[in-house]
Amino acid sequence: MTKLDYAKHLANLMQINLYSGDLKDLSACFYGLFEEFMPYGDGVDKVFEPLVCAKDLQDRIMPLYEANKDKANAFIEAGFTPIFSPPLSNDKAKLIALGKSHIDSLKKFAEFINDKELLERLKRVHEVAIWDIREAI
Repeated sequence: MTKLDYAKHLANLMQINLYSGDLKDLSACFYGLFEEFMPYGDGVDKVFEPLVCAKDLQDRIMPLYEANKDKANAFIEAGFTPIFSPPLSNDKAKLIALGKSHIDSLKKFAEFINDKELLERLKRVHEVAIWDIREAI
């Protein structure tokens, strides 16, 4: 399966039209993809269905839905779109470790999809910075 074929699969799931065959233009189409399956992750298996490691990928993401379900339900009840995010933490060492782990996972993903440009960019990430939300805005 090519990247474009997979993008078409995802677009079909989200019921959006791909406006271009240029993969650089497609990333914006899939922003918030995993939020579509909140609060419980129902149906997220369809995202990974055409991939060889579908079960492994689904097993990795389901705990995030579990961790977010209460917050997502509160957003929905208040009339807002839920966001896919980890619970808040003030443990900077833990957050930095999670950030580094995430970068490592992204490198593995880049290798898996054979995206050399992404892998090279990720190799240049040498620091994880944690900002207070007020600093980030």
